[in-house]
Amino acid sequence: MTGYRPRLNASACRADPDLGKAIPLERHLSTITILLVATLTAVCLIAFTTLYPLVRGFIGEPNIDASCTMNGLGQGECQFVNKGDGKGTSTVAVAVTNHRTDQTAMSSLIFSGLVLPQDVREWSYLIQGVSDLCTANYTQGETWMDVCGFIPVQE
Repeated sequence: MTGYRPRLNASACRADPDLGKAIPLERHLSTITILLVATLTAVCLIAFTTLYPLVRGFIGEPNIDASCTMNGLGQGECQFVNKGDGKGTSTVAVAVTNHRTDQTAMSSLIFSGLVLPQDVREWSYLIQGVSDLCTANYTQGETWMDVCGFIPVQE
């Protein structure tokens, strides 16, 4: 079929009557708002998953243990060890008790200061009267540790 030309239907060439009308502003704003919220959510999710391992030490949980030593004169030292993945602080007091008389002497509060993850802080302390407390019921051949015991009480 040479020379065939399709006939155009006049109704198919008419313009759509709604084509030139303006889209309501509310419809534009809701579309823009949805796109903006979706974009911000995606950016926040990507930033969090990327940056979390880098800042974990600042937002992680501290796990601070205190261990203390002391001599018979009441002089001692406490170590604060942070085994957690966040920075933190701790407070401890050392109690010395005579096992025979149940008398107790306490140190003042020992504050760790800021302990970073996987870090150690050391502080010295002195408990007045430990020598008298632990040698009052002393018998020949005993040490102060046979009469007294001490324990750090973590606050």
